[in-house]
Amino acid sequence: MARKIWAYAKDVHEKFIYNKQLEKLEIFYIWDVLKLKQQHPEAYSGLKFYSTEFDEINRQELIPTEYGFFRYQSDEVDKNRQESIYHSTAMLVLQEMSEINFTIDNDNYNFRFLKFLVEPCLKFQHFDKNEEKYYPDLIGYFGEDCELYDKWNGCLAIEVVFTNPCYQKKKIHLRKIIFPLSK
Repeated sequence: MARKIWAYAKDVHEKFIYNKQLEKLEIFYIWDVLKLKQQHPEAYSGLKFYSTEFDEINRQELIPTEYGFFRYQSDEVDKNRQESIYHSTAMLVLQEMSEINFTIDNDNYNFRFLKFLVEPCLKFQHFDKNEEKYYPDLIGYFGEDCELYDKWNGCLAIEVVFTNPCYQKKKIHLRKIIFPLSK
């Protein structure tokens, strides 16, 4: 099972906690959560923690453990959706970067990202009315100052790869809708 070290949280009103300054959901690191539990148990008791998928419907409740990671509330989590700690850490680091250099088709590009979507759900409707869903690790939105802005509609799909490469069907569908794919 993946060792998750950060999570989103809902407050006592069942609303996800939003960081207005950063304009994104607040990320709760396990060490801060364990410290909160010890030092301010009343504040801690009003929180429920959730996985960090972009689409709220896919987020699953997490339980902080004394061992320094969150675990899924249910042990019956689909093993295909679990991430390695390296994968999760790389995604978090990329989200925190405002500027990233990529080599795409042997050309170097500097992207200045305005925001990232984490594991957004992309739906593909086929002619036969069947629908397929894909969850790229990140979609980064970049400014008009990038030479690829018009060609790629100001966004770049990013797949973080360590041991499990992005499968071919997913790459083909992402490219069909003019999403450049970087890994």
